[in-house]
Amino acid sequence: MMDPMNDLDAGAGPVEEPGRPRGEEGALTDAVSSTAQASSRSSRRLRAFRRSGAPLSAWRRVTRVLGWCVTALICTVGLLSLVPDFLGRTSPGLRLSMRAPFTQALAVRSALAVLFAAVGVLFVLLALVGAWRRDLGRRRVIIALVLLLVAGTHAWVLADRGLYQPDAARSAVARVPDTDPSDWGGGITALSFNTYMGRAKVIDLALKIRRVAPDVVVLLEVTEEMTQQLLELTGQDGFSFTAFTAGGGGSSLTTTVLVSAAIGPYEQVGASGMGHGAVYLTPAGGDEINGHTRPTILGVHTIAPLPSTMGLWAESVEKVVERCQAPEAGLVVAGDFNATLDHAVMRDLGGCVDAGVQGGIGGLATWPTSTRTALFGATIDHVLVDEAAWRTSRAEVVEVAGSDHRALVVELEGR
Repeated sequence: MMDPMNDLDAGAGPVEEPGRPRGEEGALTDAVSSTAQASSRSSRRLRAFRRSGAPLSAWRRVTRVLGWCVTALICTVGLLSLVPDFLGRTSPGLRLSMRAPFTQALAVRSALAVLFAAVGVLFVLLALVGAWRRDLGRRRVIIALVLLLVAGTHAWVLADRGLYQPDAARSAVARVPDTDPSDWGGGITALSFNTYMGRAKVIDLALKIRRVAPDVVVLLEVTEEMTQQLLELTGQDGFSFTAFTAGGGGSSLTTTVLVSAAIGPYEQVGASGMGHGAVYLTPAGGDEINGHTRPTILGVHTIAPLPSTMGLWAESVEKVVERCQAPEAGLVVAGDFNATLDHAVMRDLGGCVDAGVQGGIGGLATWPTSTRTALFGATIDHVLVDEAAWRTSRAEVVEVAGSDHRALVVELEGR
């Protein structure tokens, strides 16, 4: 006799496993599940491949090497902007500060600070985006850190040279000129200004002279007509200047020095090889007044560092700086040097000191005025003084309408 339960089992057919899908829907689900598991295993194998340091494909090796080469190049350019003459230790020809276009780029240190800071911030943002995607990127981090360090160093150098501009309100009152040498107390005020081929407004310049009451005025690219107008205008304010000129007579590249009667008479001595005319003046009738050393004055305008005139530029600046290696007592050298303290020819000033740096404004730009701020541009106008004879008590840069240069004013006290 058959068991009813056995009959029931026999008629039911094969028993399906609990939870297993049936038909086409089950096959599709199985396929999707298998694909997901395979993808997961592939991802795990790829991560393990990367962590294991297994050999990369040839293309990936090439792109990685190129990436590190670009990183090294960017960092090297940034670091060389801080020490441009580092390679010059092996050969003078490798001094980058003396070769175009590096000469021109180094002249605007403030622009380099802004440029490297902007690129550094860009790579910081790229690194942050990479970190959000779990791919930080060592190259991006390295570039960001190096460029921000370079930008910070450039800014620090400018701040160390001085970015202080005296309160204009303090010096707004016109000073009474002194024309009697017997009253001279041993200090002088010097003003150096490039008139931009005589385009500066002579009335505005006369007003600035009235305000600062300089004993020495060095004018570059000034015409004979402008000089005469200036002498007439300042004479109406009680000033008594004697004009000394060098360069092509009446041309826009004339260098003129005005000397106040307050520091006694002067005589002009020949000076050559310093660019667009140099005015070299020595005291006449004695080197001292009231026991104070009288200044020996040199007004200069060197050649501009254009790609076609780099050799002439270097030679003219070197000639000027040579005067400082063993300076005459009381030497004052003022003018448009077309060079900054970052160029190799201006690194060793011998017995002179940059009065602008000593006066706390050495980081301010004197050219061009088109930047609308003295914080951005190149410091190419200088007053170099005999460090043993003079100490800078005050300095400022002054804008004069019509010129692309700012005037540089320094007040010197005798030591």
